[in-house]
Amino acid sequence: MHRTYPKAIEQHFVDGLEWDETVLAEKYDGPALEERGAEIDRLYHRIRTEGYKSQRQLLEDAPDAAWSGLNDAMHPLANEIAVDIGRNGELLWNMCGQHRLAIAKVLEIDRIPVQVFRRHKDWQALRDRARRGGEIPESVRDHPDLADVLEDE
Repeated sequence: MHRTYPKAIEQHFVDGLEWDETVLAEKYDGPALEERGAEIDRLYHRIRTEGYKSQRQLLEDAPDAAWSGLNDAMHPLANEIAVDIGRNGELLWNMCGQHRLAIAKVLEIDRIPVQVFRRHKDWQALRDRARRGGEIPESVRDHPDLADVLEDE
């Protein structure tokens, strides 16, 4: 994950620094920094007070917020935090949602919705084996990316 935003969010909300004292000040200055900081503050406070919402929930509850929060996605439903899944099931941030992910970590939210962008071929083979009822290691049985293929057990 590009570290500027996550680091700045941690510095601001955990360490109590002003935005102009964070690493975000290396990327923005003056009014641009104030505007960016205010946007992140609003997002943080919304998540803290209303809870973390999936893009589908946000679209239903606050369509203006869902549509205004788009960066590169063409539709809010495609704007969920995207992850890749590594060879051993490790979740790797891919794109979309670095601000939301960093805020969720700062707020110590245990579970958030994500969309899987790509899976390592070894992990996909394990998913395929699980789907066919084959043996999978006990250490990964509670992995969130296996819930849909193990739900019948």
